[in-house]
Amino acid sequence: MTAEERIAAAEKAGVRRLDAPERLPSLSTTVSVAAARRKAAMPFLADAALVLAEEPYNWSTDRIGKLGNVTPKYVRDVKNRAAKRHGH
Repeated sequence: MTAEERIAAAEKAGVRRLDAPERLPSLSTTVSVAAARRKAAMPFLADAALVLAEEPYNWSTDRIGKLGNVTPKYVRDVKNRAAKRHGH
């Protein structure tokens, strides 16, 4: 599709057109702030997953994943990062 065809198809589908050049600076600031918050929060999330998986809780990766609405693989990856950081 050409750019004109994509625009026509989007308009036909009712997709609202945004003025990206005007919105991009504010959106990039929002993304930057969100990324910084996530980076700061990840060690706490990883530590919590590791603690829940160890004594006295012994939660399974499935249980932790269901609680956090994430996959067991994600939980394992997070736990492994925390374990490495703590020298396990």
